[in-house]
Amino acid sequence: MVKTQAHPRIARRGAAERGDARARVLRVALEHFASKGFEGSGLREIAASAGVTHPLILYHFGSMDGLWRAVVGGLFMEYRSRVQGRRGGLRALDSKTFLKVAIEDFIRFSMERPELHRILTMEGRRLTPRLKWLIQTYLKPTFEQTSAVIVRGQKEG
Repeated sequence: MVKTQAHPRIARRGAAERGDARARVLRVALEHFASKGFEGSGLREIAASAGVTHPLILYHFGSMDGLWRAVVGGLFMEYRSRVQGRRGGLRALDSKTFLKVAIEDFIRFSMERPELHRILTMEGRRLTPRLKWLIQTYLKPTFEQTSAVIVRGQKEG
């Protein structure tokens, strides 16, 4: 039996539609996790809200936990990419000014993306594997970087 390949335009359209569906799932899941928390959200409900099937979410994310990690990781990566270039140019500043700018950046991001704090507040209520992952993957490295700037500032006077 000879396999035929799809026309390149059809193949590209299929890939784009899959990408759109994945992005839609992430957007809807963010809304659900920020308003209902992990425990109050369900894959079938998220799938229905996103206009996709439950198996499609499992295909892309593997599980509810995988979807949650993709959503939270996406928020943190958005923040990091947003401020990384800006902070790179500020390294020559004194620690006090650098820290002030970093705090302002975080406050602006928090105002624009309040979902992050809502999710952190809900997850922080009990020690779960998700909270442990969040601490190890994002919060601890951020704390260590900020602490280093504070120590540098204390040495500077």
